[in-house]
Amino acid sequence: GGFQGRGSVQYDVSNVSAFTGIDFEPSSGSVSWTPSDGQTKVISIPLINPGVYTAGRYITAFKVRLQNPERVGLGAITEAVITIINSNAVTGTIALAETEADVDESDGILSLSVTR
Repeated sequence: GGFQGRGSVQYDVSNVSAFTGIDFEPSSGSVSWTPSDGQTKVISIPLINPGVYTAGRYITAFKVRLQNPERVGLGAITEAVITIINSNAVTGTIALAETEADVDESDGILSLSVTR
């Protein structure tokens, strides 16, 4: 805790199940503080094609890591896994209305209700 003097830390982003250049832009850099600056800094990582569904990929993830601090120490949390949830992939829930059904074979057809 606390802040005195200048400080900086580098960050990088790496694949977990998401892919650089497909799901997010390659990102790395540093954040810096001037003397007596205690403000929170923001790392921005652009997503690629947000909202575009890729078949079979409902949830993907990447990792952000802090490294190489200068004139500061690293705290307890130096890595975060960021999950991208494809909100366009699932637009509701569909299920059968019954867990069982009886049908007489002379009916020739079974009708089951599907709810949304």
